[in-house]
Amino acid sequence: MEYSIKEKNSKVYDFFVFLFAASLIFNSTLYNSIHFLSVLSKILIFSCSIVLFIIGISYLKSHLEDLVRIYGFYLLISVILFVEQILRLQFPLSKFLLLIIFPLLIVPFILKEKYQDSKLFFQDFCNIMTFIALLSLFFTILGLFSFPLNSSINSLWSGGTVVGGYFHLHFFPGGTQKIPFLFFNLLRNSSFFPESPIFGYYLSLALVFQNFLINKDFLDKKSIILYITIFTTASTTALLVAFGTFVIKSMKTISNRDVRLLYSFFLIVLIIFSLYYIFQAKLKNSIGSVSIRSDDFKAAMHAFADHPILGNGFNNLTSIEAYMDANRLLYDPQSVATGINRAGFSLGLPEMLALGGIYFVFFWLILPSCLYIKKYYKTSLIWLPVFNVFLVSLLIINDSYIFIFTIIYFYVYGMANIIKIDQ
Repeated sequence: MEYSIKEKNSKVYDFFVFLFAASLIFNSTLYNSIHFLSVLSKILIFSCSIVLFIIGISYLKSHLEDLVRIYGFYLLISVILFVEQILRLQFPLSKFLLLIIFPLLIVPFILKEKYQDSKLFFQDFCNIMTFIALLSLFFTILGLFSFPLNSSINSLWSGGTVVGGYFHLHFFPGGTQKIPFLFFNLLRNSSFFPESPIFGYYLSLALVFQNFLINKDFLDKKSIILYITIFTTASTTALLVAFGTFVIKSMKTISNRDVRLLYSFFLIVLIIFSLYYIFQAKLKNSIGSVSIRSDDFKAAMHAFADHPILGNGFNNLTSIEAYMDANRLLYDPQSVATGINRAGFSLGLPEMLALGGIYFVFFWLILPSCLYIKKYYKTSLIWLPVFNVFLVSLLIINDSYIFIFTIIYFYVYGMANIIKIDQ
């Protein structure tokens, strides 16, 4: 089957794609600590998804067999997951919207983008994140020069604590104290996200999309801005993604074999030294963060071992908390009354294993990643799922809508081999 349709998009379509990309970003910000804005962000996501669904279905009306095949497979795995979880009363409405309704709405949009060979969504995503990065650098510089804060917000992410910032456009969840990072003293840049690692996640996604999906050159202005901003987050995970992206892109610019070998040797030495230095610095300056992640991993693996196939249930956070350090379970009853997780969790993949088991991790991470890699193993696109797995392993982003969007994107593009979309 051959598709050669390349129509010019309408301004309405372009607007809703842009709004959709923006809504996926803003859904993970501190603004969600305000109930009205949290509800509004969900309304924006699903409103845009419905509009793009209608446009996608209209575009695909003569090629619905491909859509039916993808729907058939996804509904099969989802129904099995849904029935098993609901029988244990462990499938909350939020998961139903995230894992079933949202994916079914966006598949036609992603298929339309594939048929048109369009990168509009990813371009909009990178443009928005580059603008946010520039804005965050400006306000971080203000913070470095100790300009007085003039706004605040209650952060549900950190237990309802008051977080100060500038003009409700930039906040400092970790305070305005500088921290040592590598050879610098930095004021951690979090923009308007709950913490700098979450900001680093979105910056990392933008950097990976920009370098492996959009831009073929070694460096461009957007990438430079994203590299600089990632450094200011002082997020080790984001920094490793940035370093890996830079290495991969720079290696492609070297054609001489001897120079490439010398460069590779230099990079190996640099990586070993950097990892050792970062690890030592983390132990010295961020022992709390290291111990929490270690305790999270241990607790999740114990919970996973209890029910390895189908997990302990999406609502069953107590299955993980049962194995956590007892000191982390001391909590304010008022916080629990407002629905705040008393202990918190920091690692996405271990949480996926503990709550959803091998079944959930296989179908919502491993299989779509492998399908995409199999389809694009000869191109630089294979780095998208590789970095995605790395990010979800070290950050708690598995319940974000942008993460699920990437999983459905991998499914739709990766399944081209199976359902012969490109034939």
